[in-house]
Amino acid sequence: MCQLIKASSITICLYGAVVMASGVWRVVSADGGTTGLWFGLVMGGIAWLSGVLYWMDKRQWANALAFCCIAVVGGWFGYESLLKKGYANSEIRQLVVIVLSVVTVVILGWLATKSTSNASGEVSRGGN
Repeated sequence: MCQLIKASSITICLYGAVVMASGVWRVVSADGGTTGLWFGLVMGGIAWLSGVLYWMDKRQWANALAFCCIAVVGGWFGYESLLKKGYANSEIRQLVVIVLSVVTVVILGWLATKSTSNASGEVSRGGN
């Protein structure tokens, strides 16, 4: 079970790093992109906080924080690139973050179900 906690922590921390990199990409690629930089730094920091909570084995708080963070980031980029601008005018960084948001939710959801199924008493089949 400890490996599932570490995997969850690493997954959300990598997601936070990509969100932060997206904010830096925004400020470098466009004039006046400081709002995007701060959004990326704050939301990436929240994702990292969630990763620390996973590492400390506070899964309920970590799950709540992680899924809220992913919903805000993925929802905002989805709104900006798909509804407001349209897919044809979307930036590649926005599309990457949208796809990564979906992938991260799937991975964290899968890890959460694995950890609850292991905690409920199921015996895992070892390689013996």
